[in-house]
Amino acid sequence: SINLMSDKLNKAHQDLKRKNVNLKIVMSDLTHELKTPLSLIKAYCVGIKDGLDDGTYIDTIIKQTDNISKVIEDLLNFSKIERDEIEKTTFDLIDLFHSCLVKHKIEIETKEIDVRISNSHLHQLFVWADKEKIEIVFNNLISNAIKYTEDHKIEIEFEDLEQEIVFQIKNGTNVQQTEKIEKIWEPFYVLEASRNKKASGTGLGLAIVKSILIRHHFKHGVSIFNNQIQFYICFQKNPFNH
Repeated sequence: SINLMSDKLNKAHQDLKRKNVNLKIVMSDLTHELKTPLSLIKAYCVGIKDGLDDGTYIDTIIKQTDNISKVIEDLLNFSKIERDEIEKTTFDLIDLFHSCLVKHKIEIETKEIDVRISNSHLHQLFVWADKEKIEIVFNNLISNAIKYTEDHKIEIEFEDLEQEIVFQIKNGTNVQQTEKIEKIWEPFYVLEASRNKKASGTGLGLAIVKSILIRHHFKHGVSIFNNQIQFYICFQKNPFNH
């Protein structure tokens, strides 16, 4: 009983340390992220007051206000995910992925993106995880690939191993350097070239993905090779089937 209690206390302590580190990073990046739109709003308000409005100032203020609202909304979602307990169940990973992919069908067709799925014959690969949160992971990774693919191609692969299922999603990129690639998981981080500010949104999507995967203790990573950026996740199979 003492050993079990010690393990639980250690786990809680490590979880608290992780949350404190995440909080410091988010607060630092958030300050920088909100500073620009707030400065623009103030500048354009002063311009209106001084009679300099050429008819576009109000639209700019509305756009920057919307940007701030989106950052706050994503932060609230990020905070909620950090607070929520992981509730693991058994579910079909392939079925969940395809249901997520269908939601992006119109966007994929509009942008004329070629989505290729290797081992598409695989079905009913059951995993042990929080289904709701893995759905968020899939949605964020698919959205990320659609947003940043440079060659209008997305490659997806599932590999059925003895104790785990390896998932990979790749898309074309112009980014060559690999030494900073791990920073892509950080909140608000902008990877040069492909992740420009015009398309980058709030930059919290991959931070949310990493947080969920760490709490599941799932191995995951990102790399750049042959003009492709690749994300991978190792999902734990249902332990009750062994």
